Amino acid sequence: MTKHQCLDHHRSLEFFCYQYDIKDTTTTNNHINSDSTNNNNIDINNFISQINNKIKSLWESLRSSTFRYQELSTTENDIKQHFEQLHQYLIIEEKKLNKDIINDKHTITNQIDNNINHLKYLINIMF
Repeated sequence: MTKHQCLDHHRSLEFFCYQYDIKDTTTTNNHINSDSTNNNNIDINNFISQINNKIKSLWESLRSSTFRYQELSTTENDIKQHFEQLHQYLIIEEKKLNKDIINDKHTITNQIDNNINHLKYLINIMF
């Protein structure tokens, strides 16, 4: 009999010969009586049912995880867009607030340059 262990329950699993509805065996090829065959059919049906249930469970988990991932991605994108808008707003406000300051600084720089040039002119006249 080919045996493996169930990953979830750590119990032995047996593989079946689906062609003859009997357990696969490596020691003999003789088929067993009909009572055993009925038990094997029940075992096979239970095994298939367990696999189907596990598939459904995994599928639901995948669907749920995918949906949650999409929700999180949307939220992440919304947050990013919100802060990009805030950043643009702050840049515009900064320019508005600095405009007068920059203009005043430019005016003062021009006055200083003019005064220095005027001072040079006067010094040249005197000497």
